[in-house]
Amino acid sequence: MGHSAGAVHAFASILLPQTPKATSLLLNITGLILHAGAHHWEDLDPSLPFFGIVAQHYGGAEHMNERSSLGLLRDASAATLEMLPRILLIVAEKEPGWLLKGNDDFETALKTITGKKPASLVALGHNHISPNWALSSGQGESWAEDVIAWMKLE
Repeated sequence: MGHSAGAVHAFASILLPQTPKATSLLLNITGLILHAGAHHWEDLDPSLPFFGIVAQHYGGAEHMNERSSLGLLRDASAATLEMLPRILLIVAEKEPGWLLKGNDDFETALKTITGKKPASLVALGHNHISPNWALSSGQGESWAEDVIAWMKLE
């Protein structure tokens, strides 16, 4: 499970690098939970204050799309795609619009490219940061109960 940048890193970790060790890791993962990841940057406005940070993270603006979750998915081999575990995509109800769009695009691409529709859920009443902070508070935890139910599915 990864949240925000962690969701992007979790997805990248199962696709990169394509080595026997990575394949062994991938075969031992039964499910992947990607919570509010920024899965692509195709429509990112370069004038946004965080553009430079995002570009640096991916090794330069010219690599942002190819190294994003969506880019890695598009470039994955058929053998890797066949080994992908089941995936749960989570977003908060009050995520920024660009993040919701990116998750919708990624969900569509996962279904189109793999032939399998990922599970998805919305953490109602939450913003980007609040779902994890709600855990053990007794309030706003229903999204986590849904995650547990998904984990118990075979």
